[in-house]
Amino acid sequence: MDSDAAEVRVQFVTKQTKYAVTDAAIALPGTLRRAQLSQTVNHLLQLDPPVPFDFLIDGHFLRSSLSKYMQDHGISAEEVVKLEFIVAAAPPEPPTEYKHDDWVASVHGHKQGLFLSGSYDGLVRVWNDSAEVVGLGAGHSRPVTSVQWLQRQSNSTNNSSTGENGDLECVSASQDETVRLWRVQGAGAAKPKDAAAQMHCTIVFRGHSAAVNAVAVQPTGDMICTGSWDRTLKVWSTVANADDEVESSAAAGGSAAAAKTPKRSKKSASSLPATVTKDALGTFTDSKGSVSSIIWPELGVVYSAGEDHCIRTWDVQSGINSHTMTGPKAINCIRHSAQSGLIASADFDGKVRLYDPRVTGVVVRSVLASHQAPVTSLAWSPVSQFQLVSGSHDAAPNNLKLWDIRSVNIPLHNINAHTQRVLSVDWPLETVIISGGADNSLKVHQLHAV
Repeated sequence: MDSDAAEVRVQFVTKQTKYAVTDAAIALPGTLRRAQLSQTVNHLLQLDPPVPFDFLIDGHFLRSSLSKYMQDHGISAEEVVKLEFIVAAAPPEPPTEYKHDDWVASVHGHKQGLFLSGSYDGLVRVWNDSAEVVGLGAGHSRPVTSVQWLQRQSNSTNNSSTGENGDLECVSASQDETVRLWRVQGAGAAKPKDAAAQMHCTIVFRGHSAAVNAVAVQPTGDMICTGSWDRTLKVWSTVANADDEVESSAAAGGSAAAAKTPKRSKKSASSLPATVTKDALGTFTDSKGSVSSIIWPELGVVYSAGEDHCIRTWDVQSGINSHTMTGPKAINCIRHSAQSGLIASADFDGKVRLYDPRVTGVVVRSVLASHQAPVTSLAWSPVSQFQLVSGSHDAAPNNLKLWDIRSVNIPLHNINAHTQRVLSVDWPLETVIISGGADNSLKVHQLHAV
């Protein structure tokens, strides 16, 4: 193609049938970019009000003029270019702020519209959608590093995901070398903002010899897996049994001295509501550095990542590291997409890398490059195989980015929310993203459903 001004023959196609247009080829100036192409489609459809569209060629977003894209990808000027168009993702609404007393290191959303946060003040909080604390867990003696809701399947032993009064369960990991299982009374009631919810620690998991960085919940809820600075992963049962030992009231309540030297006694029938302590069912030891992140997407398989640059696949039953994918940099966080099966990593060099654990050969499938500082966290969309959100140490407004993985260098949106670095993100519902940061806040971002 000799000139950017040359005409290009295009065919507009879409999978969103209500926006379908003629499939006849149309000659358009090669100088057109996304905005002008969107105007063209709106004109063809006579849409009022207009709808913004994005465009893809061979599965990749158009982020230049038509002619420039064709030159860069070796597409002949004689070809008819198929332009797939989709409704453009709108930026989130201004966020709602949930203030804390210290850094918010971890956040996790619940399908019932509740938000779980772990903070450097050592507290675990449950929030409703009115920014009210409906549960407060005080027990850790050092910063909380990771929190997760625990939901048990209906056929699981000791089923208590949501009791008659709306009781829920969650787990928290801490720099104090322990993990705690909490019961949140009344938080899952029909009107959680009216519930006088209370949190009670039911189990303390002890066994790590350094700070615990990550916790993941087995799909049935009957076990958890933890990762630590001591370079190990440990698997634990969340099901109470008669052999569990009772934690002293001081240690259960978070006394720093008591937490280091807990007193134990055999559990009796009269002390069933007491906090008990558990030892690990197993320990995985092949990691060559601290373990920063764990995911448990299917029953028999756990994935871990950390400062040794590796994403490791673990067989839970045997404890064997069955497969290792080695990346170029230390990994701060990994997340699995239920829609695509891909694993995304948040890396220390400011990149988000995509891996496919089902294939051999090429390790890194693609790289999302826009952050300039370490990426700390990420979360996949619960409904789209293409979208994810990432948080980083970048300065605002570049520390929270919304991506479509078909555009590897330009995110869909930079979300201006946190004034300091972002430490954790989650995408619990189609239209809700939550994030926690070093500005002592949890932010709730409302999205527009397409």
